[in-house]
Formats: sequence, C-alpha cells, structure tokens
Amino acid sequence: MVFDGTNRSVRRLLRCDGNLRASLMKRRQRSEDDAAFEALVREMSAPMIRTATFLTRDATEAKDLTQEALLRTYAHWSRAQVNPKAYVWTVLVNLCRDQHRRELRRPNISRVEPEALTVSTRLTMTERIDERLELERALRTLPQQQREVIGLRYLVGFSVVEVAEILLIPEGTVKSNASRAISALRNSLEELVKEKDNNVDRYTN
Repeated sequence: MVFDGTNRSVRRLLRCDGNLRASLMKRRQRSEDDAAFEALVREMSAPMIRTATFLTRDATEAKDLTQEALLRTYAHWSRAQVNPKAYVWTVLVNLCRDQHRRELRRPNISRVEPEALTVSTRLTMTERIDERLELERALRTLPQQQREVIGLRYLVGFSVVEVAEILLIPEGTVKSNASRAISALRNSLEELVKEKDNNVDRYTN
C-alpha cells in the first residue's frame, strides 16, 4: 500500500505525540457514539411518543417527555450504551410516572372526561370515536404499572423480557400485570357497553 507524504506525517506525529493520539481516539469514539445515538433516535422516537401519549393522554406532553428522555440518555451515554433501548425506555417511563404524579396533585379542567358528555352528544359521535372514548375511560381505571405493561407490551410490541428490563420488574410480574389488565379492561368495557345501552334506551324512550 502506498501512502503519500501527508499520511506518513500523520503516522509519525501520532507515534511521537501520545496526547494527540488519545485526543483523536476520543474524537473517533465520540463520533461512533453520536452515530449510535442518532440510530436510537430514528428507531425509537415514534414508538416512544405513542407510548408516552398513551400513558399521559397528552400528545404535547408526550413529545416533551420523549425529548427529555433522549437528552438524558445522551447525557449518560457511557452507561446507556450497554443497552440503549432499555435505558431510554426506563427513563421515559419514569418521566411519565413523574408527570402522572404531578397531574394527581393538580386539577386539570381543560381535559373533558367522558362522563361530562351528554347522551345526545354521544349519540351524534361516530362509532369509532365513541369506542375510543370508552377504551380510554377503561384504561384510566388501571393501576399505573398495568398501564405501563399494556403500553409497552401491546402498543410498542416489546417482549416480556424487554418489558421486564425497562420497568425493572420480574418477568412474572409483567405477565401477571398484563393478564390482570386485560381482564379488568374486558370487565370495564362490558360495563360501559351496558351503560351505553341504558343511556340509549332512556334517550329513545
């Protein structure tokens, strides 16, 4: 292999200057870290926003929390790079938990609850919107950890092992939470359907 004069000079300089060599190696490592982080952002941003929206019921807040989770992951990349996906999702879930606790401490009058909708308003909605409201109402009855498991397991599609790593809980706990959540949702939706039918009967009679 033939090297020009510039290459020979760089090689000679690297042999003579250990500090410069170390600096260039750090720069190369930083470049590799940035590339890995950018790949993580491209792959995970969309599902993270969807899941944060599911957990917080606020699309704007979800985007902010996702951005914060990614920034914190980048700031601690030396630890995060061992398992970047698990790290960033754990940070996101913790941020959503903090946001949920803040919401519990202050009333939010801007969000309209399904109970506040009149029967006539419900009847004018499309079936798809009506069903979504019912599902959201049922989801709000779930404990926080069950909501997290449902979101990660079925909305994002993580495996039981991955969910356990993200939430820092045993795999058996993931399975039991998923089972209980599905059972609770089924019961809640059945009750909501009965309530809806009764409201329709009262409105039409």
